[in-house]
Amino acid sequence: MRCLTLAHALSQRDVRCTFAVAESGAALLHRFAGGAFDIVLGSPAHALATGRYDALIVDDYAASVGQERLWRKHAPILVAIDDLADRRHAADLVVDPGYGRRASDYDGLTPPAAKRLVGPGFALVRPAFAALRGQTLARPIAPAPRRAFVSFGLSDVDGVAARATALIRAKFPDLSLDIALASDAQSLPALQARAAADAKLRLHVDTADVAALMAAADIGVGAGGASTWERACLGLPTLAVIVADNQRGTIRAMAAEGALLAVDLHAKDFEATFDAALIALGAADVRSALRDRSAKLCDGLGAQRIADAILAL
Repeated sequence: MRCLTLAHALSQRDVRCTFAVAESGAALLHRFAGGAFDIVLGSPAHALATGRYDALIVDDYAASVGQERLWRKHAPILVAIDDLADRRHAADLVVDPGYGRRASDYDGLTPPAAKRLVGPGFALVRPAFAALRGQTLARPIAPAPRRAFVSFGLSDVDGVAARATALIRAKFPDLSLDIALASDAQSLPALQARAAADAKLRLHVDTADVAALMAAADIGVGAGGASTWERACLGLPTLAVIVADNQRGTIRAMAAEGALLAVDLHAKDFEATFDAALIALGAADVRSALRDRSAKLCDGLGAQRIADAILAL
């Protein structure tokens, strides 16, 4: 999904983009991009063998530096998107939007001449969020939250969307809930049944209108992945749930700096810490501080900066 954001930014600069993906990736592209981009089923090697490209953008935790070296023989420019800084790259440009990331974190991991774009200023956030940023930051903080946006992206690990919704409703019985999730989410049947009996619980399945839903909310609850930067762009006071190991470092660091509240889905005391964080989000001063600190991290223009940097190589 973050590559889709970058592809849109590049296409606005008259660059034609092709995705090399597995069948599951192709299904997501058909769902969220329609026919906007060409698709090659298979590895980058397969795509490079069947077409001529000016650049290759790699976003794959499993890709090795050896593979990157082989691929770059067939593409003049190689760009690597990373957020772990724990492996070597053969790239001309490395992009890592991680919170607290420094260019020096890639010392010894990239060729000496490689450029490094690091920090949330390069987060791949869709333009719709930046467009609504001024509106949301100008809105006064409500004395009590009235509307919440809940989304765990496309994964819905262990049915977390349904679990989180039940916990929110128990603490805030009158809160309006907008829940965005995928059509194949594990939580969907349970949430559909719940929505049928709860007029203030609205489901948004495979929606493309996430930015507007998020902008209308007083609080956000969701996974600690790429949507972290969407919420930060809008200054949405957030309870972030760590659902994967690669989210843990960033989300804990942001929580320590007061940019969001955080809980770990796999912690033994998950429900108790989730409840405590929800209670904290009820306080207007807490939400005000979270909004101010998170909004300073990301302005939503990262995709534009990255696209310009690629074209400048």
